[in-house]
Amino acid sequence: MRIVFLISLVLILGSCTRKTVEEHLLTGEEKSLVPFQGGETINYIASDNGNLITYNAGTLNSTVFEYSTDHTYLDIWLLELLSLELNNETGVMTFVMQSSGPNHPTEFRYSWTNEYDDFPGVFGSCWLPIDTTQTHTERIIGDLVVGNKTYNNVFVTDVSFPSLYQDSIFEGLAYPLNFYFCPNYGVIKMDFSDSTFWELESIEW
Repeated sequence: MRIVFLISLVLILGSCTRKTVEEHLLTGEEKSLVPFQGGETINYIASDNGNLITYNAGTLNSTVFEYSTDHTYLDIWLLELLSLELNNETGVMTFVMQSSGPNHPTEFRYSWTNEYDDFPGVFGSCWLPIDTTQTHTERIIGDLVVGNKTYNNVFVTDVSFPSLYQDSIFEGLAYPLNFYFCPNYGVIKMDFSDSTFWELESIEW
């Protein structure tokens, strides 16, 4: 009887072994939308006054983690999270990219804040890959000339929460309406609510 019990216990424990069912990691093409490794200097030119706005890239963080929809946590998906902050003296631009499980696209999220401590920032997101079949706010525009340089495979996304800025406390503050992304360069242009814009001037790698 004891032998039968031990055999049954071994079989049960063996059947409960955690296993990785699928790996859903970020592709090189997806990662190219956040092309910085840390330490780069990104310079933008403001259209209204010609001022140079400089951001410094922080550390690129890439984390592979386990996820399961099963409460027993036996069938595991390996997912990946990529995050990076660009900082300057007046604000921060944040990029977060996360892979998803089977039949789900990768999500690319971003935010932008300025020097106001209580300024809520602008948030947005899109699904990757960008294609003509999507119904979200992102759209492909192809080639775009920015600062006398032609960028290829550009897409533009609208911000998700412009209603935040209709509050009287933020009335009159300019905030981004559109972000223009280009693989291998990141954000190459930003349109603001006061009809001004920033354009990428240079990247010091």
